[in-house]
Amino acid sequence: MTNDEFIKQSLDYNLFYLRIMAEHVVMLVTSLSPVNEDLIAEGKYIYKCFNEHLKKGLDLAVSGGVEIHNDAVTKYTLEAEQKTQALTGFQIDTTNTVTEMNFANYVRTSPTNLEATIKEFNERSIALTNVAITYKSKLLDFFTTCKTYLHVYPLMIDHVRREAYTFINILTKLQNYDNPIDTVEEALSKELFWNDIMGEHAVFIRGMLDPTEKLLFNIANE
Repeated sequence: MTNDEFIKQSLDYNLFYLRIMAEHVVMLVTSLSPVNEDLIAEGKYIYKCFNEHLKKGLDLAVSGGVEIHNDAVTKYTLEAEQKTQALTGFQIDTTNTVTEMNFANYVRTSPTNLEATIKEFNERSIALTNVAITYKSKLLDFFTTCKTYLHVYPLMIDHVRREAYTFINILTKLQNYDNPIDTVEEALSKELFWNDIMGEHAVFIRGMLDPTEKLLFNIANE
């Protein structure tokens, strides 16, 4: 892997996964009961760290002249964040979303040598994601031992934890200048992983539907 490929792939994966990691924390925190003030505060701090780190990644992509695939934000993202904040009271910083929605319009300077900076950025991503994994594992343990209550399934907590492990595995390979998917076996493994993940998404949605919503129930089953 060349230095340019290392930089580009690192930013591509970071900007995709860092947003997901932050959104997962929002989901978990808003699923906790008000009595869990310490867990809520811990989750909010983790969200803040991910959000600030994502902003640095976006700044690096623009200032470093790096063209990336921006597929983590859709036309629905900003409205969804605003509605989530209005309904839950969780303070969501929408600055990064606005930045990403306008990403194609930013004028990039000539690429600079970002190799050392990106390596440090990746290490910070790994450290933050490990913190998130510890938090998710604690919530899952508390939930399954009846020490706390969440408005999500235990499987959903394990689900988002698996995605976090996948992110760390990708960054670890990149830090060694290895392509995260460089063999047929790895490509098949990743496809199977995401097929399983997306299947679970449908199961979660089905389980949250009202029994009267039969059409949507059938669609989720399909």
